[in-house]
Amino acid sequence: SSPVSWLRIGQILEAPDLGIERDKVDATVHGSSIYKRSLPGMADVMALSMTLLSDANPSTSAAQDAMRTYVIAGTTIWFRAEIPVDRTQTQFRAVEFQGYVRTFAINGGAPGDRQETEVTIEFDGDSWTWYNAASSAIS
Repeated sequence: SSPVSWLRIGQILEAPDLGIERDKVDATVHGSSIYKRSLPGMADVMALSMTLLSDANPSTSAAQDAMRTYVIAGTTIWFRAEIPVDRTQTQFRAVEFQGYVRTFAINGGAPGDRQETEVTIEFDGDSWTWYNAASSAIS
């Protein structure tokens, strides 16, 4: 089961897309109908790709340091993404799943430019649980 507490990944510059896409299985049987039919196939969970404002200092950004550690270790862990449902950001829809960090890349940029970090999380579990709106569970 998922953990009781979560580590917040801050300084997100670009929010990720979240979703599932199903394969399309052709179920057409030739007969009197001219229409093709299809059935839902296996589900593919979209990769969770985030752009973060880089913070390479582990004392000020433990979450970014953890993502770097996880990509090296190849560890599958639990993730939770929360999407605000109101402008006051008091209620959130959340999704929880197991995955691994596939990409952790800090762009170099020119001296003085804002550095960004790209993080990609790939699904590696047997459930993708979507929750109703509630207060944040991430501290």
